[in-house]
Amino acid sequence: GQIQSFPTGVTARNFIIRVTFTNPYDGSDPNGDKWDYGIIFRQTGTNREYRLVMLSDLGWFLVWFKGSVQNYEQRASSEIPQGALNLGAGETNTFELVINGETGYFFLNGYFVSDFPVTDKMDSGKIILTIGNFDGYERSGARTDYSDLEIITLP
Repeated sequence: GQIQSFPTGVTARNFIIRVTFTNPYDGSDPNGDKWDYGIIFRQTGTNREYRLVMLSDLGWFLVWFKGSVQNYEQRASSEIPQGALNLGAGETNTFELVINGETGYFFLNGYFVSDFPVTDKMDSGKIILTIGNFDGYERSGARTDYSDLEIITLP
């Protein structure tokens, strides 16, 4: 598969973003189809960015891309707290990310998931929504919608 991206038109170093994604199909079967969605931030060029991705099989990753899809480092990851992720077809998940200076904070449906350092890349950059970030996390012909996008830039 290929990542699909949706530019927000906002460039910032520090910000709060809140967006609601609608699941394209049921993701509750561990042996079934999976989906993902995420947020690229501090992007200063192609594959020069942080990428936070949430997976339907209950995990998330923060990856720092350094110029190509082959040149990256995973900076943080963990499981998503039990009950924080809605997996059913058509159900929604509200993704909130706060980036302030050297620290990021990730919330999902009102649950605090984790904080993490973002010290490798301190530049202001584009903020972009993504789906289909990983091979095997999309189904041909399926559609993942998003709504209620709100971005607040911080000093």
